[in-house]
Amino acid sequence: MPRKPKVPSYCLHKASGQAVVRINGRDHYLGLYGTDSAFGLRRTASGSRIEVRTH
Repeated sequence: MPRKPKVPSYCLHKASGQAVVRINGRDHYLGLYGTDSAFGLRRTASGSRIEVRTH
């Protein structure tokens, strides 16, 4: 039976104050921790088709 995709954890990168998620072993920074835009990007990144835009 295949595994279900795991929803990435929304974490704080203490040194920079940015929100970060780890997907497939790589960290992706989403912007300032606690902002609505960063939390929205987490939802986008955790979808069935993972697309993370880099700046």
